[in-house]
Amino acid sequence: MRWPDAHATKRRGRAMVSDLESPPPRLDWQLGQPSGHWTAPDGARLGVRAWNPAGAPRAVVVLVPGLNGAAEGFHPLGDHLAAHGILALGTELRGQGLDPEPARRGDLADLGDCVHDIAAFGALTAGAFPGQPWFLCGESMGAMLSLRAVADGKTRPAGLIMLAPVVALRERPPWWQEWLFRVALRFAPRRKLDLSAMAEKRRAQGADIRVASDAAMEDAIRAAPHFLREFSLRFLATLARHIEESTAAARRADLPALVLSAGRDAFMPAEGIERVLGPLRARGGTFRHWPDAFHLLLFDAAHDEVLAAITDWMGARIAAADPQTVGRG
Repeated sequence: MRWPDAHATKRRGRAMVSDLESPPPRLDWQLGQPSGHWTAPDGARLGVRAWNPAGAPRAVVVLVPGLNGAAEGFHPLGDHLAAHGILALGTELRGQGLDPEPARRGDLADLGDCVHDIAAFGALTAGAFPGQPWFLCGESMGAMLSLRAVADGKTRPAGLIMLAPVVALRERPPWWQEWLFRVALRFAPRRKLDLSAMAEKRRAQGADIRVASDAAMEDAIRAAPHFLREFSLRFLATLARHIEESTAAARRADLPALVLSAGRDAFMPAEGIERVLGPLRARGGTFRHWPDAFHLLLFDAAHDEVLAAITDWMGARIAAADPQTVGRG
């Protein structure tokens, strides 16, 4: 059974990003600056966070955060890449806590808009650094959306890096809960659920749903200014639908890929990653797994190994970069 499609509700209210005719996307950022903005195809302005190498970059990485994430959350990776001569550029996502439009925060009707944004930002980045290989790196939901952008042919990086990708539902709710959700979605699509309260209830019942190995990090996540407690029904519907479509996306994606997973991931069991992303391995993808790690690999006790795995893999790809893919968006 497929999750309900909120597209019909959305089409009655507004056009999709891909349907709009606006001035071309623009990158308002210069090499050396720590931050800036970029303009999406529909005119939306989204934040950019940059980690600049000391000299001219030998490659560029576009960073895509996950659910309740922000570009700044990539700072361990950004610092590491910059130290290796690689420019890292992170974009904020519409619908998340740093969306400049407050009405969209936690209430994005279609994550397909984010997929278009990823492709547009990748094209801007590639165009700003012609002759340099560029890579796409997503974390959690951002990894799933990045896979979708590649699979749909919207962008073609030199390689795709997926950090703890959420590409399958850990468990499906009982039929009656799903039925109630569908009814509520039909009549009140913008009604929000307090996911934090639900998580706190599960913790009180003894569930281990930590996302980091450090309790202080867990507290810092919930205290971050971009953290959202509530998400609308239509956002949750489009999230579930895009997750379920990851299996087909993995079959269509044909490019070098690095998949990094955690054994104690509260959202994504390792067997689910292998089942969904197996086609990437069959086409030469590299899979690395840390059995004792948690979802936020960049902040885990194993983070040094994770960072090294990324730069080692990228180094091999940079050395073997196909001139036809260099600088393409």
